[in-house]
Amino acid sequence: MISSVKPPGKGGLAAETKAGRRRVLEHFRADHGDKPHATSQAPHMQAVMLQIDGSANAKRNWLKHVAGMFIFAEETGLRVDNPCRGFKRPKPPKTDGFHSWTDGEIAQYRAYWRYGTMQRLVMELAVETSARRGDVTRLGPEHLSNGRFEFQHNKNGVDVSFPVSAELQAAIGAMPNTNQSTFLHTKAGEARSAKALGNDFREWCDKAKLPDHCGMHGLRKGCLRIMAEAGCNILELQSRSGHLTLSELQKYIDKADKRFAADRAAEKVIEHKAKQETGRKIAA
Repeated sequence: MISSVKPPGKGGLAAETKAGRRRVLEHFRADHGDKPHATSQAPHMQAVMLQIDGSANAKRNWLKHVAGMFIFAEETGLRVDNPCRGFKRPKPPKTDGFHSWTDGEIAQYRAYWRYGTMQRLVMELAVETSARRGDVTRLGPEHLSNGRFEFQHNKNGVDVSFPVSAELQAAIGAMPNTNQSTFLHTKAGEARSAKALGNDFREWCDKAKLPDHCGMHGLRKGCLRIMAEAGCNILELQSRSGHLTLSELQKYIDKADKRFAADRAAEKVIEHKAKQETGRKIAA
């Protein structure tokens, strides 16, 4: 019998991720906790998965969370196998994922929300730091040191450190001085939640008459697109985003305008040819 739900393992997961997994598992316990876990088989789990409301991604995420619980059961000897294996997961449609903000969209948001507003500060923090929404809410003066921004990505524990841009410094400097530990907080002085910030940001984008596809995570992608177009290499991109692998990073930079890279390549070829010609003249 499933009498209680534990997180699927410590694993360094962010608090927000753990909370999301716990919600899924608590619902699973409420609906199926009276059934014997030892006799659950793959067809049973597949049937439950297919009943989950939502897209293929929603069903896949549900299965991932529940599978984590059964992995724990395997590791502790409660089961000899994992009933979440042995069947195909729903295949999600091909998509580019979150929209990467364009330069025009960033300029449109900046034109509507001026320096000195919380709305402008949020955007500059997100597009400059490439931080996830939950990380943006906890950034504060303590993360600024000697003209650099230094913090740890909460999702994977990767430390980043980079110079503060003029735009971000101006956005921070334009805000009223407070004794708060974070840049973003409510009127009551309380820390903002990631979920509430996401909802607010959607409203701010609507007021700036930006398309529905413009969201906060798209600013993270926009940051890396800008860096890629500026000629930053993979290591330089990872130093900002905190991604651990190239496969994780690739989808964030696919939207970079390849013409910038093509122009740099052409300049390198011209320089190379010029060096070759100089060498031939000296040899002659």
